[in-house]
Amino acid sequence: MNRRAKAAGLVGGGAIVAAAVVGPCTPPGSPRQACLDPARSTVVATVADESTRWPHADQQTPGRTFDARGRTWALPGTTNVVKFYRARTGTDACLVGGTFTTTLPPDTPWETWHENTALVSQQTGTRVEGSTFAQVGDAMSFYHDAVDWEVRDVKVDMAYDDCIENDGMNSGVISGSVFSCGSAFVSATTPNAERDGTGETVVIEDVMVQMVPFRNSYNVDRWGHDQHGGFFKWADRLSPPGSWGIPPLLVVRDSMFRSDTPAAWGAEVAGGPNGLPAGTVCERVTLVGDGWDAAEMASWVSQCDDLTIGTEADWDREKAQR
Repeated sequence: MNRRAKAAGLVGGGAIVAAAVVGPCTPPGSPRQACLDPARSTVVATVADESTRWPHADQQTPGRTFDARGRTWALPGTTNVVKFYRARTGTDACLVGGTFTTTLPPDTPWETWHENTALVSQQTGTRVEGSTFAQVGDAMSFYHDAVDWEVRDVKVDMAYDDCIENDGMNSGVISGSVFSCGSAFVSATTPNAERDGTGETVVIEDVMVQMVPFRNSYNVDRWGHDQHGGFFKWADRLSPPGSWGIPPLLVVRDSMFRSDTPAAWGAEVAGGPNGLPAGTVCERVTLVGDGWDAAEMASWVSQCDDLTIGTEADWDREKAQR
């Protein structure tokens, strides 16, 4: 994104620049061209495919592109629409386009959303480009074998659980995309403490992320209705320490994060659910909304170069360009 915040004043000793904004947005690179390269084998989705899980197992071979442009899947319950199998696909599957949603109503309990994932990948080098996910549990889940995944030019219009689940602690790239999430933007946690993301990196660039409350949210008995979680559900922010694996390095740049209300869950250490994980490399980020307490804000201020505080109008103007 060709975005540069412009100072209109200083807050907190110069650490935060108020009133930022954003110029025309130029998406980074065009990896989609590689996915649609004529040299790649491509499977094009048909109308008949929209009523079942796709792509079919016998269509999955290494290095194949799955072209879902112009197709919509609206499947019931906890059905996973897209699944890239480890043994069958090998490496380098690419999903291009398509809209993936469910028939579940918005007031569905979190416990049901938690069992729903639109896309699951078990393979190395998975790319998701230009797809839309709406009214789902997890939008995308990259399992332990799904190293070096990429998500580009994607829209997630409400994932009630995690927008992107990276519980394999692998390297990945999230770029040029817009997200509305209920429980977390990106998760990197696993009950298996042996998962070690040391040496792995998740790069987040040119994204817009909003945390959105939902009616029957996580653990209603504890947190109540109409709540949301924090942006990053990171293993080293949960207790007891060391029991949720070691997360990858996080790099965040040229992006906007919005939280209109405080996050109810997502971290159990200093910094709070809307805090930025310790050790993050962060530059040219804009925060919008009143959802940060002092400790959460401090975690962004202390780690981000060129951090700005934006307005709802800034957000709307940038989103209109997407």
